[in-house]
This record gives sequence, C-alpha cells and structure tokens, in this order.
Amino acid sequence: MKPVKWVSKIFKLISFTKNIPYIFEKTFRKAIGLSDTPSLFYITPNIHWSTDWDGYYITRELQNYGFSAHVSSTPHLLSGEIIHYCDLGTFAYQINQPWNKRNQIVMTIFHGNRSEQTPETIFLLDQLLSNVNILKAIVTSCSIMKNRLIEWGINSEKIKCIPLGIDLSHFRPASPEQKITLRQSLGIPSDALCIGSFQKDGMGWENGLEPKWVKGPDVFLRVVQQLKSHYKIYILLTAPARGYIKKGLEVLEIPYKYIPLKILGHCQFIPGIRPIFGHFS
Repeated sequence: MKPVKWVSKIFKLISFTKNIPYIFEKTFRKAIGLSDTPSLFYITPNIHWSTDWDGYYITRELQNYGFSAHVSSTPHLLSGEIIHYCDLGTFAYQINQPWNKRNQIVMTIFHGNRSEQTPETIFLLDQLLSNVNILKAIVTSCSIMKNRLIEWGINSEKIKCIPLGIDLSHFRPASPEQKITLRQSLGIPSDALCIGSFQKDGMGWENGLEPKWVKGPDVFLRVVQQLKSHYKIYILLTAPARGYIKKGLEVLEIPYKYIPLKILGHCQFIPGIRPIFGHFS
C-alpha cells in the first residue's frame, strides 16, 4: 500500500476516535434522561483544503451560539445526529453507507452543470438527483446553482442559499504602506495592475495542465488578454494544479509570479494553522 494511503487511514482513525467521547457522553445523558438534542457533524475529506476551513468556521460559529458542532471525516457509529457533507463528492461516494439512515443528512454543493462537465461530474450529479430523497436540505452558495437544482427537479423548499463568507479578523484591506511592502517582497512592479488568482483550476493535484473547466481558467485567460491591451498587468497565482493558467500566461507574454501552496496530503486538519496570503491591489 502506498504511504499516503497509510497516512490517510491513520488520520481517519484519529478522526474516528475523536468521536468516541461524544458518543459516550450522549449515551450517558440519554441514560439519565437529559436532553438529547442532535449535534452537527460537518464531514470533510480531511486533506487540509478549503472545505476543511468551511467546516472549521461553520462549527466554530455554531459553538459560539451554544450549539454542539464538530468537524469529522468519519461519521461511523453516529446515530440521531445531523451529518453535513461538505461537498457533492463527499456525499456521493458515501450515499449507501448505513449512517445515512440513522442521521439527518445535509449536503453543500458549490457548482456543477450537467450539460458541460466531465463524466465524473455528471456521475456525481446523477447520484445526487437519484438520492435527493435522503437529504433534509441542500446548501448552495449562489442563486445560479440554486436555479439549476430547481431546473433539475429538486424542490426549492429543500434548497438553502447561503453566500460564502470570509474571516474579517484575518482578511482585511491592507494599508498603502503594507501594499508597497508586499509588492516589493514579491517583486511586483509598483506601476502594474496586480490581479490575484488563488484557486485550484486544474485536474488533480500535480501540474494541472488539464484544465478544470468548471473553474473557468479559459475565461480568466481571455479576460487578462483583453486587459493587457489597456493596462500594464501582473498576475499573482497560488494554489495547486495551475499548469494550464501558467502555460496560457506564457503564451500571452503576461508576467506572473506563482507561489505554490504546500498541500498536506492527508494530514490532520489543524485549525491553528492560518492562511498565509495578504492583500493586493
């Protein structure tokens, strides 16, 4: 077995064992007749990616309001709880698991279009439409996706549109002095319009030469090509799998800087680790 698979299994076991104290506590409370209010378990793939951060912030805010909420990648043994799958893939590949019958199930879907996606995406969307009856609610972040779900036959009352948010204590406008310092440290010309692109838009986790069309990397290249005719532009890139964008910028002769992220494979998600990016204009 490849080492990364061993690491994945180890951290799934850690995530599983973290649920055990809660299960014992709930069993005890039920035995002595105390309230048995369901807890939320936000299920992520545990690869230190954006969905892990979604789970961290959602559960943190719920805890601030006095609710019981946890991030986990292993919903085994859970019963009578609210299981919230962080995205379509995490839900689709666990549809037939027994815990989906013992708990209330919620899922978030960020994007997807059955008319112009890869075979895998179409398969995942078909899984959703065939098993939508097991979902108590579907959360999406924009009206475009909400309208698509309705067009595909999903009851609008089951769909909750909640826009994405940011942590204002961390992401805030930089001062003019900070902008100058950041530009100098990154080698960004002071007279250039700096455009940041911080998303994973290539297939897989390596070079990303094959584009992930749902992310619109082709649209990004067309836009910056037009802007080049009117402005002196400079592109700042990060995130994995940006090969398609980098190759496109080189063909267009648009200068850029790429700062790769160190994705921690299947490492344990540690809320204390903060994003490293500043703010650019």
